[in-house]
Amino acid sequence: MCAGELITAIAMSEPDTGSDLAAVRTSAERQGDYYLLNGQKTFITNGLLSDIVIVVVKTNPALGHKGISLLIAERGMEGFERGRLLEKVGLKAQDTAELIF
Repeated sequence: MCAGELITAIAMSEPDTGSDLAAVRTSAERQGDYYLLNGQKTFITNGLLSDIVIVVVKTNPALGHKGISLLIAERGMEGFERGRLLEKVGLKAQDTAELIF
């Protein structure tokens, strides 16, 4: 990332919660050595072109805001899909998309 060889994105916003991080619905359940993510993100800058995405997820809903984590999803991981390119007013060269886990 620092050398500019990878494109990154940060996935916070969701279709029904916007940028309210305490209300995110995307979840992650630990399964052995990895996490199973389930949810959707929207309005993600670099969403289509990113190699690595830092995803805001709930790992322990019972802990409220302390149960929110940041996990990394890499291009090509099973179950990680990119949705449609979102049209915006202005900044048309900027890639903004939906992400599905």
